[in-house]
Amino acid sequence: MTTFVDDYGIWDSVGEVTVNAVDWSLFPGVIFNGETFRFSYTTDWDKWIFALDDRINIICRFRYGASSSNQIVSPSFRLYPKQDKEIRQYKITDKFRESELTERRIECKAIRRYNRFIPASAGVANLQLKIEYLL
Repeated sequence: MTTFVDDYGIWDSVGEVTVNAVDWSLFPGVIFNGETFRFSYTTDWDKWIFALDDRINIICRFRYGASSSNQIVSPSFRLYPKQDKEIRQYKITDKFRESELTERRIECKAIRRYNRFIPASAGVANLQLKIEYLL
């Protein structure tokens, strides 16, 4: 992972993915004890302003557990893409912290913002999501 320092502290990168509406996109990085996250969105913002039918929101969830047979997911949360970076906090539950289950991964999926009369097979805006967490 890439670690860097800025005015807010020391951050570790979880990665960057292009979100799509078909499958969950799993970020490559593992999050260790992270609870404060920074989300950055990259797209052609000039197109975004006018392409109302292609706009998306993003749903994300945390995935716990190392083995595929023992994985559980958290409730989903929604992100609203914007040009500004966004900081949010997602606590690790006390029970997980007590059992030292503080390692988690994050995955996301695009959902169409305005879905009236648009077929499910229609494309969505090309948007990349980058996530970092505060160490």
